[in-house]
Amino acid sequence: MGNLLLAFVIFWIYVSFGQFLIIWSGNLPREISWYLPRSAGGWQYIAVALATLQFLIPFFLLLSRARKQHARRLLPVAVMIFSTNVIEVFWLIVPSLRPTGFHVAWLDVVAFVGLGGLWVGAFLGFSKRQLAAALPAGKEETHG
Repeated sequence: MGNLLLAFVIFWIYVSFGQFLIIWSGNLPREISWYLPRSAGGWQYIAVALATLQFLIPFFLLLSRARKQHARRLLPVAVMIFSTNVIEVFWLIVPSLRPTGFHVAWLDVVAFVGLGGLWVGAFLGFSKRQLAAALPAGKEETHG
């Protein structure tokens, strides 16, 4: 799993940088206008944090064979990448809504918790149905 995670980290930076390079070299006003709010008003620090926490740190941590071979050592890296991905989604959406600068509103947190709760609830419901379907008939799992 560690090698797969390393491959995805490298692929993520390749795609992200490739997109930025194409838009920058094309110098098209319509596409550049997407980057302008994200490069000012405090959002530029989020961009640097994303590059650092989603690529640089995981890349160097995942070069270690010992870290990649043990799930307990790999878990903090995966949690950091996942958490940073949540911040990336925020960075992708919110600057278009608030071009005046970086600001986290209480509804941002409520939306994340609400949508995350719906997703976790659907996942748990689906996994229970899959578990029930996998058990042989008459063999109910008991907890007690």
